[in-house]
Amino acid sequence: MFVALVGNEEDALIIAVAEGLRGRNIPYRHLHPRELAYTSITLRGDEVLVDGRRVSGLLLRHRPHEVSARSYREQDRAFAVSETKAAWLAIANSTGIHAPIRPSAELWQSPSDWPLWRRRFLLAGVPLAPMLIGAATPTSSWVPYTQLTRFEVPNHDGRRVLAAAAVDGQEVLSSLVCLGEVIAGVDGPSVRRAARVLAGDGAAIAAIMTIEDGRVHSCTSHPYLAEPAAKAAAGRLVDGLCGY
Repeated sequence: MFVALVGNEEDALIIAVAEGLRGRNIPYRHLHPRELAYTSITLRGDEVLVDGRRVSGLLLRHRPHEVSARSYREQDRAFAVSETKAAWLAIANSTGIHAPIRPSAELWQSPSDWPLWRRRFLLAGVPLAPMLIGAATPTSSWVPYTQLTRFEVPNHDGRRVLAAAAVDGQEVLSSLVCLGEVIAGVDGPSVRRAARVLAGDGAAIAAIMTIEDGRVHSCTSHPYLAEPAAKAAAGRLVDGLCGY
């Protein structure tokens, strides 16, 4: 058994999963996203080799835009990055390894994941917070699609130009889900349903934001995790990497 962990070395989740693997005496290799374009990989049937060593488990904990090919010739960099992203997407979805995070091609290439998850949730019947496009009430706040931070709603002309998506001014609550289960924060039917959609689409870990009545406000499948939350998720992910 050999596991590859792909992510930043400062990431609390990568650190916690590595500790869990060491605790079970499972060998692993940590790869920074910048290394991927220079790492030898082989896909042969359901067999995956990284630098000649067969991999049994993979945790992808980075965004595709973090892949770099700076040492390649300038005219080759875009091609190298594109091919590297495609290769690791194929590895993550290989039937020959245990990979808790198996992103779809759409998610892997998306610059922001909330628009994708919003569409998925709508199709799955997950109750969503109402969205006012280009309009707002006095208590609304603006949450750009590219992030989960709430801002003051732009002025009238700004709303019309940006088609800013405003949501009602209720308090926003957070939940952390891992492999389809709520492991921290607010629990409820909408969160659990959203968590199942995420897990079914290969997102092992996510932060889900809801408003007070329980409807989903926003979501990211690449949340920042502080140490306590990372440790809560790590045990489940290590089990997944081992095939349990």
